[in-house]
Amino acid sequence: MTYGRSGPATNVYRAPATDPCFETSAFHWANLTSGSRITALWILLTPYALANVAGWMAGWQPNPTTQTGAGDHQSWHRRLGRMSIRSASLALTALFMSQSLTAGVLLPMRWIGQNDTLSIGPVNIQLSIGPAAAMTGLVLAVTILFVWLVAVVSTRTHFPRMRHVSPVKLLFDLNGATMVEAKERQDRSPTGGDPREDPGGALVTDRRLWSVHPMLHRLRRLHLAGGLTVLALGVLSWTDQVPIAVVLVVLLAASALFGALITLAPTTSVAWWIGALAPHFSVGLLVISLISIWTTDPSSWHPEISHTLTFGISVVLAVFAFGALTAGPLSLGALVLATFSGVVLGTSIGLLIDDALGTGELIGEGVGWVAVAMLALIAWLVAVAAGIALFGGTREGTPSRSPLPWKVRRLVLLRRVVLEARVLFYAAGLFGIGAAIYVVAAIWRHSGKAGATELLDRLSAGLDPAALGTFPDLLVQVAVTIAIVVPGYFAIRSIRKGWISDEGGRGRRRQVGILWDLGSFWPRWYHPLAPPGYGPRAVRDLGEILDHLPEGSLLGAHSQGSLIAAVALHETPRDLGLISYGSQLGLLYPRMFPATGIPELVDAVTGRITNWVNLWRGSDPIGGQVVNHPKVEDRHVNEGNGHSRYEPTPTYSLTRRELAGIREGPC
Repeated sequence: MTYGRSGPATNVYRAPATDPCFETSAFHWANLTSGSRITALWILLTPYALANVAGWMAGWQPNPTTQTGAGDHQSWHRRLGRMSIRSASLALTALFMSQSLTAGVLLPMRWIGQNDTLSIGPVNIQLSIGPAAAMTGLVLAVTILFVWLVAVVSTRTHFPRMRHVSPVKLLFDLNGATMVEAKERQDRSPTGGDPREDPGGALVTDRRLWSVHPMLHRLRRLHLAGGLTVLALGVLSWTDQVPIAVVLVVLLAASALFGALITLAPTTSVAWWIGALAPHFSVGLLVISLISIWTTDPSSWHPEISHTLTFGISVVLAVFAFGALTAGPLSLGALVLATFSGVVLGTSIGLLIDDALGTGELIGEGVGWVAVAMLALIAWLVAVAAGIALFGGTREGTPSRSPLPWKVRRLVLLRRVVLEARVLFYAAGLFGIGAAIYVVAAIWRHSGKAGATELLDRLSAGLDPAALGTFPDLLVQVAVTIAIVVPGYFAIRSIRKGWISDEGGRGRRRQVGILWDLGSFWPRWYHPLAPPGYGPRAVRDLGEILDHLPEGSLLGAHSQGSLIAAVALHETPRDLGLISYGSQLGLLYPRMFPATGIPELVDAVTGRITNWVNLWRGSDPIGGQVVNHPKVEDRHVNEGNGHSRYEPTPTYSLTRRELAGIREGPC
C-alpha cells in the first residue's frame, strides 16, 4: 500500500518486511520514465536522446575512476567539443525537417502530379486543387507538426507546470528575460551565479544540474528557428529562388554560429537577442517561401532538390560530428548512432510512403542505401559485441580464465555488451569515419575521379545522393522492415502491457523505463527534443524524503538508485548508513561519462554519512566496486547471480544488521 507520497510522479511504498528488526520503505520513480502511455513512443526520440547524451559523454580522462579535475569544463577542448555537439544537434533537427519536407511535401506532390482522382474504397474524388494550393497546404501541415512537436516534447517537464508562463510565450516572447524568469514551482532554487551562463559540463555535484535552467528554453527557441528555416530554405530552393549551395552554406554557418554563441559567449547581448529574434525571423522567412510558391511557375519547380538538401545537411552534420572528437570518442560514437538511427527512421518512413503512393521517387534516387547502411552498422556493432563477449577482458575479482562453456554462454547472451558499452560507442565512431570515407570516395568516382577543384565545383552545383549507388529492392525492403517493425513492436507491446501495475507499485512499467535510466537521467542541455530528464526530479524528491528520516536510518540503493541516492546525499551531512548494490558508480558511469565527476561525488558523500558498504557480484554485468574508494567497503556477494535480487542474500542481511548495530539473534 502507499506509505507516503513525495509528488505526482514519485512515490514511497511500504515494502514487505524481510527482517523483523527493520521497517522498510521503497522510493519509486518509475512514473518519471514510464508514467503515461505516450512514454512508449519515446523510442522515436532516440536520435535526440543520443545527441543529448553525447554532450554528457565528453571527456578524455585516461583513468576516469580517479579524481582528475573533471570539473575543468572551461578548458578549450571541452568547450569546443560542447560547441560542436550543440551544432551537430541543431543539424540533426534540420535533418528531421528535410526528411519531413521529402515525405510530407515532395512525395504527395509527386502523387498529385500523377493522379487526378483520389480513391477511397469505392468512392472516387476528383482532385481540382491547384499545385500552388496543394504545396502550400502540405508545407503548412509540416510546419504545424514541427511546431507542435517542439511545443509539446521540449516543454514537457517532470517538474510542476511553469508559473505564469505558457509554452508559446517561452518560444516567441521577444523579451529574452522570460527565459530566465520562467521557473517551475519548486522549493529549492539553484545557487547564485549568472543564470545565462552555459551550464554544460557541470559536475553531478553542481546544484544547477538538479534545478530548472534557462538553457533548455534557449535551445527550444533556436531549434524551432532552425527547423523552420530549413523548411523555408527548402521551399525556396525547390521554387528555384535560392541555389542549393547557398542553402547549405547558410546552414553550415548558422549551425556554427549557434553552437559558438550559446557555448562560448552565452551571456553576451548578441547571443540573447539572436535567441529572442530567431523564431520570428524563421517565421518571416517561411512566409516569404510560401509567397514564392504563388509567384513562380510550377513548371520551373525542382522538387528533386529535397534529396540534395537532405544529403547536404547530412554532410553538415558530419562536419560537426567530427568536431565533437575534441570532446572524446564517446561523443563522436553517440552522434554517429544518433545520425544513423535518425536518418534510417526518417528514410524508412519515406520509403513506406513512397511505396504506398506508388511514386517510386526515393528508390529511383538511390535513397534506400541509407537503410541498408544502418543494417551494416547494426551488424558491425553485433560483431564487436560478440568479440567482447567471447574474448573480452575479465572483471576484477573474477577468474582470469573462464571455461569454454561459460564463454559460449556469454557469447549467446552478449553479457559483455553492457559491461564494455564504451567500446561499442568507439566502434560506432569508427564506423561513422568509415562511412564518411566511403561517401567521399563514391562521389569522387561518380564525378569521374575529378580533381579537388572540379569536385568542389560539382558539389556546389548540387550533391547527388544517387552517386552512392543503389541496392537490390529486397535488401532495402528487409532493412526498412527491421527499422519500422522493431520499434513499432516495442511501442505497441509497451502500450498494451507496460502499464499493468499491481497495488504494490511493481509492474511492467520498468520494461519501458529501464531503457531511459541511463540516457534520460541528464538534463536536456544539448538537444531539447530528447525525452525529459528525470534525474533532477528524482534527486529533488529523494532529498526531501531523506530530510525527514530519523537519525541512524539505513538507505539501500540498487543500480541506478545508487547514483540518485549519492547525489541526494552529497549536499547535507546525515547520520545514516548507505548500502549500495549493483551500483554503476564504479564501473559504468565513470567510463561512459568521464567528465561528470563521479569520483568527486563518491568522495563528497563519504564525508557526509557514517558508513558506506557496497555489494557486488562478479556475474553482475553493470554493477561493480565503487571507484575503489578507501572509505567505501566493497563486499563481494557469492550468493545469487546477475544484476538483481541482492536483498534476499545472507550477505545483504548481515551487512544491514551490522550497519544498524544489531548482533545475531533477536533485535
